Amino acid sequence: MEIPRLVHVWPIKGYRLLLEYEGQVRRVFDASYLVRGYWHNERKESEYFDTVHLSGDGIAWSGGQNVEADELWNASKEV
Repeated sequence: MEIPRLVHVWPIKGYRLLLEYEGQVRRVFDASYLVRGYWHNERKESEYFDTVHLSGDGIAWSGGQNVEADELWNASKEV
């Protein structure tokens, strides 16, 4: 299956991301594992987490950390 183009991302409560794809498909990606994982020091702060933005086919934060499109799609759930 071809992954639709990601058109918007919003940070939401609980270190999750609301993703909107072409065709008004919305999915939620649980990014809390990033907070507990190797990005712990920067990601723990919600202000930093809120800097998420579209970058290429995926997303990124102001510090350069990113998540690619296929991981976002495969690890998220439709809402």
